[in-house]
Amino acid sequence: MFRNTTEIPQPVALPVNGQLPAWLNGTLFRIGPGKFNIKRKDGSYMHIRHAFDGLPYLHRFVFSAVNNQIQYNSRNLSQEVERQLADNDDYPLFFGHSDPATSLFIKLYRAYKRLRSSSIANETRHPSDAMVGVTATPNFPLGNDHLADVRKVGDQVLVAKTDANLLQLIDVDSLVPKKIFNYTTIIPEVQGQLSAAHHQTCPYTKELFNIVLSFGRSTTIKVFSINPEGKGTLYGDIVKRLHDNVPIKSSYIHSFALTQNYIVIPEYPLYFAGGGLPILLEGTIEAAFAWDSNAKTYFHVISREKKKHVATIEADPAFAFHMGNCWEDAEGIHFECGAFPDGDIAHQLHTFGKPVRKTQLSSQDNHHGDNKQKKSKGITVNPPRQSSFGDLRRYTISYDAIQRGAGQATYKEIAPNVEFPRFNAKMTGKPSRYVWACKLHPATMDKNETVSVVKVDTSTGKTVQYYRPGYYCSEPIFIPKPGAENEDDGIVVSLANDFHESDESLDLCYVVILDGETLEELGKAQIGDMTPVTFHGSFVDKDFQDVSVN
Repeated sequence: MFRNTTEIPQPVALPVNGQLPAWLNGTLFRIGPGKFNIKRKDGSYMHIRHAFDGLPYLHRFVFSAVNNQIQYNSRNLSQEVERQLADNDDYPLFFGHSDPATSLFIKLYRAYKRLRSSSIANETRHPSDAMVGVTATPNFPLGNDHLADVRKVGDQVLVAKTDANLLQLIDVDSLVPKKIFNYTTIIPEVQGQLSAAHHQTCPYTKELFNIVLSFGRSTTIKVFSINPEGKGTLYGDIVKRLHDNVPIKSSYIHSFALTQNYIVIPEYPLYFAGGGLPILLEGTIEAAFAWDSNAKTYFHVISREKKKHVATIEADPAFAFHMGNCWEDAEGIHFECGAFPDGDIAHQLHTFGKPVRKTQLSSQDNHHGDNKQKKSKGITVNPPRQSSFGDLRRYTISYDAIQRGAGQATYKEIAPNVEFPRFNAKMTGKPSRYVWACKLHPATMDKNETVSVVKVDTSTGKTVQYYRPGYYCSEPIFIPKPGAENEDDGIVVSLANDFHESDESLDLCYVVILDGETLEELGKAQIGDMTPVTFHGSFVDKDFQDVSVN
């Protein structure tokens, strides 16, 4: 069972053991699930059983080099959802937490209520009546119409995003939710249920790019941008694979690639079966996942100049959550990602952030999965607990293939067991050399399961590592030193949950500050006796200008 994260609405000072660099002044936002155990009015508890589905918490860390301390506060972004769950037995839409109802009538009734809830206008919803907790985006480009009823135009903006077409505007200091809205309210033509939790921002035009996917009888992906003034532009629809005229399928798309001239949207063979109907019926996205082992991966290329879909490029079947850097050179388009070989990862995510302790190895015979495994919709049921992340790959799409509208993408394996890749944001759209990421180390009889921070030299595959047994490190955020000439001159910040060998009451959480070149620990600050699960983070400087935004 997952533990609730302590909510700390009022800022507290965290002294740093070590020394912050003199130039490190700014704010880090991290987001992820925080509350898993909800007390109902009758005294019973609802226990959320999937790592992705705890009620979202936003964490704020304000770094002060002068005081050598970090101001910290956090907030539950879904207090209205919590109230509704405590008041009744309804189930909203989750990622992997299944509705336990066995009666078909109850399932259909709850599906009807979920459908009815989705039709309620966002403008009338309570600002915390949503679960939006995957990425936190400072300086989201909102126009005057969307800011007028919340803050003065020109004030700082922070928006939470998820894999649905759903956005949450949040106060940057108190972290109080202010408004629920979506991309459709910005661009009326952009309608659909899903979006990518990770947008891309063009370093040249400062436009924010994203997609909205609609499914049902047919699937359509609308590609669009929002400029700094909040004006939206459509970059065309993807409705079929241009190389064979076959309609696209509704694929799970968590991120995508952007270069100066092109947008690359992946269609992985991890599809939503049944036109997405199982999502509504079961109340969980995971219920609809299906892996087509006979299908390929398709990369749909959109021309930014022509504002249309110009090519569909084939690749070997794979799945990736997260893209790294993307750029063009004389050869073509290059982009990096952490690639998994099949769809089993979709059913291995439920324990993310809840590691196996070494003392559990002898008592939990099933921590590696049920020996009686079978396939359902192409995905292993009760799969073994993942022992590795995906592989860091660099894909290449040639200009010749784009001109022909079809072709085969090639890729280079750079390093194994890599996830949550981040890079120096100053290198966005340019050839880059370094990736900072996470690496998974399975539990042994001597050590807890551990997630370390690694730095990968993509030109050689060589890695250096920050490893502490029992530390479960989150996505590393690289913050470049102002005026630095070297790509790795800066620091890396990560949250590290220190899991005790046997007693969870002795678990702790730290903010760790690492040297960007060597990953040597420069300092750390203890948050407290909790182990928050966070996915992604964004850092802004003291003037609230973007430095490293995911």
